[in-house]
Amino acid sequence: MRFAEPTPPEVRDRMREIFERAEFRRSRSLLERFMDWLSELFSDRGGDVQLGQGSSWGGAIGNVILWVAIVLLAIGLAFLIYKVVSNRSPRLKKKTTKATVEVEEVRSATEWASDADRLEAEGAWKEAIRCRYRELVARLVDAGVAAPQPGRTTGELRSDVDLGAPGVSGDFSRATGLFEQPWFADAPTGAAENAEFKALAARVLEEVS
Repeated sequence: MRFAEPTPPEVRDRMREIFERAEFRRSRSLLERFMDWLSELFSDRGGDVQLGQGSSWGGAIGNVILWVAIVLLAIGLAFLIYKVVSNRSPRLKKKTTKATVEVEEVRSATEWASDADRLEAEGAWKEAIRCRYRELVARLVDAGVAAPQPGRTTGELRSDVDLGAPGVSGDFSRATGLFEQPWFADAPTGAAENAEFKALAARVLEEVS
């Protein structure tokens, strides 16, 4: 049994029916929808406006104004997206360059001095000068010159001595520098620096005692 061949109009109708199905439909892009919205916006305000070839609304001047408006809107949208993304990004914490010195009330100046003696005997000069500085700070706290607050910076301790014992503020500042250099600048330190620190600390404590 032979089937009759479809006529050209029947073929075109069948093809049109097939391509009108949902799977063959092309959704309009975001840009196309934006352009349609923009055209409708300007049409409401100034008459017939079409983007692309054959555009009207003032001819060339209208096109220039329209494209300037599009560029400004695009810049505004990009800036808005940037602000949203940047606000969601975790902010980096600023690094502090000030050295902090913990004031440990559970340890006395005598205990720090004992640790310093042991470390000096072992030749551990970096750790020894740290203990000497903590001993000095503890004795300044006992004398009421330094505030007994944990986490104070060396700059704050310098200010304490400037106010409480201004006569030896230079010696204390120099002693603080001898502590800071090996611990926060990784500078070499040894017996000479340790001996200088102890001489400076002795002068400071003689003033406040």
